[in-house]
Amino acid sequence: MFVERLESLMKEKGVSQKVLAEVCEIGKNQFAYWKKHGNIPAGAILERIANYFEVSVDYLLGKTDTKKESGESPSLTEEQLALLFEIKSLPENQQREAWDYIQYLKSKRQ
Repeated sequence: MFVERLESLMKEKGVSQKVLAEVCEIGKNQFAYWKKHGNIPAGAILERIANYFEVSVDYLLGKTDTKKESGESPSLTEEQLALLFEIKSLPENQQREAWDYIQYLKSKRQ
């Protein structure tokens, strides 16, 4: 069910396997592996995919036909998600610097 849902979401959004791999930080051949072996990715990867497509993990897994549970917080935009992944890839000290810079930008806005 997972692969079918993922294929459908990719088609709806016009996303290639390459783009999905980059945005969700997975191997470029991972999708083919899931499809061939019927495997389901680990929780963190499932969450990234769900956030990217703005659906629940339960929807991806076929546990519900409702894409988003009512009352769920809005998903991040593609740009926001990409920014988070970029920050996450930095060493811890640079992550703190990025946080400090964000706080600086917020203070300028006031």
